[in-house]
Amino acid sequence: MDVIREETHTSALDSAHAGQKELAFVAHELRGTHLVMKCLIDYLREEYGNIPAGIDSYLQKIEGQISKANQITEDLIQTSQSGLQLSTQKTDLHQILVGITNLCRDVVPQSRNLRFELQSPDSVIGLWDPRRIEEAMTNIFCNAIKYAKAEGGLIRAQVIELESKHEVLIKISDNGIGIPSESIPRIFEARYRAPNAQLAWVDGHGIGLTLTQEVVTRHGGKIWVESELNQGTTFFISLPQSK
Repeated sequence: MDVIREETHTSALDSAHAGQKELAFVAHELRGTHLVMKCLIDYLREEYGNIPAGIDSYLQKIEGQISKANQITEDLIQTSQSGLQLSTQKTDLHQILVGITNLCRDVVPQSRNLRFELQSPDSVIGLWDPRRIEEAMTNIFCNAIKYAKAEGGLIRAQVIELESKHEVLIKISDNGIGIPSESIPRIFEARYRAPNAQLAWVDGHGIGLTLTQEVVTRHGGKIWVESELNQGTTFFISLPQSK
């Protein structure tokens, strides 16, 4: 019995170390990609000079997202080395979700006819790390956008305060391609992508949901998913609501 326990413990350690190496590898890959994107924007500004205000506003939004992506990359490196660190403060979850949904409406092409709905109390206050929570929610929204219906998709976010349990329940759903049932247990693994996600020809590193789970877990919360093929997916996140 002791031998079996030792082998299991060693296997778990090896798996954890492999996961850390994967995170570090992906983070360094992303660093290079973000640098190239920033250089391309700088080139456009230098080459074309006076860029029309409407186009320049989109370039500024891209630069803002590259900056956020750089910070997420540094988070991945930190996580691979010493684990994710939090800086909690009084945070309004409603305002975070409003910001994300407004950004999505701005950047998703109108030709996709993708609708966003947010159902939430006007203020949802808790002791959370606002930057980490925004990263986690953005990851789920980005997944929903990538795998939503090509036209006429719907992404809905709902926030429910469970006062009797002192926690908040967040539901983010889409009506997209769904996740095969055999893939659901692995959906939070680093670098894992469900077979139908790969066939959808959507780019991805398979790391966003891993980081999202880490953020939620570090807050003492839980994350799980329900899905049906060709019907859509719903992510559930519960967070302790200390005020």
